[in-house]
Amino acid sequence: MNRIELLKKIKEQLAEVNGFEIGDEKNILCEILSISPAKMLLKDDFSDKEIGQVESVLEQMKQGKPLDKILGRKNFYGRDFVVSEDVLTPRKETEILVEEGLKELSTNFSKNVDKIRVLDLCCGSGCCGLTIAKECENKGNMEVVLSDISSKALKVARQNIDNLHLTNIKEICGDMFEHLKKEEKFDIIISNPPYIKSQDISFLDKQVKDFDPTLALDGGDDGLQFYRIISKQAKDYLKKEGCVLVEIGYNQGEEVKKMFEENGFKTHIVKDYSSNDRVVVARLKD
Repeated sequence: MNRIELLKKIKEQLAEVNGFEIGDEKNILCEILSISPAKMLLKDDFSDKEIGQVESVLEQMKQGKPLDKILGRKNFYGRDFVVSEDVLTPRKETEILVEEGLKELSTNFSKNVDKIRVLDLCCGSGCCGLTIAKECENKGNMEVVLSDISSKALKVARQNIDNLHLTNIKEICGDMFEHLKKEEKFDIIISNPPYIKSQDISFLDKQVKDFDPTLALDGGDDGLQFYRIISKQAKDYLKKEGCVLVEIGYNQGEEVKKMFEENGFKTHIVKDYSSNDRVVVARLKD
């Protein structure tokens, strides 16, 4: 089967799959076969084995399973991360959270601090904390702590630590701050906590509600349960000039901002690529 025929096959079979758009077939083919777009365009014929791989993936996608959960990997900030049904799939918007964290840390590195410490709370696959660690690995002495209530999620995070060849990473299994000692202070605390209202989960897209863990989605009755905990407790674990960065739902900015301000933080909101509120940055008041 040649390239044009195979791309046509993908397009036809996924035409009714939610979220598929014309043109996606090229990226999907590259992802399935782990080849670059340039190599795909130069490839005229595909082997029976390759066609079999494609057909197997298409069948699963037609049943609603997202491509990343089929392949067990998702690209985030230019790197592939291991994912499974035990962790939330990294979203493009979450890269904003990482970018803001890196901006904050650039100031800290310029101060020649002995050791910079980062806490990735509700870490899931570890994509946020590990991306920061990888981006900063040649800039200075840094320790990243990954914390999650799910031991299964931390197993996925461990695979990503190994794949990225990172050191100075610590993993803690526990509910929010409960297994952290208060003498452990961090330069930044970064978190993409669950923030979907409990009653809204059943209305989410099948690819999310059926294949991302409910534990990583459910933010309680109003979706704000974990922000209350973070805004109240984070100051006990921050260095004097430290800050907290949390991802939020598009309509949660003002409420989350207010929570942090009521707990002694000065804050600002960062928007995402679609101009929606996406990250609240909270710094302790002087």
